[in-house]
Amino acid sequence: MYEREDYKFCVDPVFLLGKSEWESVARLSDYNIPYSEFILVYMLEYNEKLLEVSRRLGERYKIPVLMIPLPFLWYKRLNGIKKLRDVGPLDFVKLFMRAKLVVTNSFHGTAFSLIFQKPFVPFAHSRLNLRLKNILQLYNLEDVQLTGNETSTDLTEKRIEEILLRTAQTHEAPNSELERVIEESKRYLDNAIEAVKRGGGN
Repeated sequence: MYEREDYKFCVDPVFLLGKSEWESVARLSDYNIPYSEFILVYMLEYNEKLLEVSRRLGERYKIPVLMIPLPFLWYKRLNGIKKLRDVGPLDFVKLFMRAKLVVTNSFHGTAFSLIFQKPFVPFAHSRLNLRLKNILQLYNLEDVQLTGNETSTDLTEKRIEEILLRTAQTHEAPNSELERVIEESKRYLDNAIEAVKRGGGN
């Protein structure tokens, strides 16, 4: 590994569009969601605690739990969780827009939960957690991420509700730091594109 200083921290491209723009994208989907309210699960690596929390939330709110599956991930036990089929990119965005709340250990699952201002429970990814931590820090939510190693005693109903409340409240005040990083990212990308157009590279 080399330590480099010639880098620029930019947000993921999903944050270069705002909520209303992503809502317009979601409306292009004709995916049939048979429920008016549901909990959405998007799991990038198998995590039994994540599934446990999802089931408990489904029971608490008395609404179905739907999962966007990944073709390369083997799911051991999905009792009480409905696996969706044929979810395309537009459908993916629509599901996050329509969800009542989200449980995820994915960066993009976290990103779209934040963009659509959904209450969500973020779990850590065992190997790919840096981007997750970075974006949660921008929202002052780094302390709400669960590792998946918690005991059932740790994952009390009160603790889960506290996380949902924190993630729901994060949009109540303007996030000047996030806005600054987004604007700097846009400027950096614009400058890089202009440099390429001029043939100068970057």
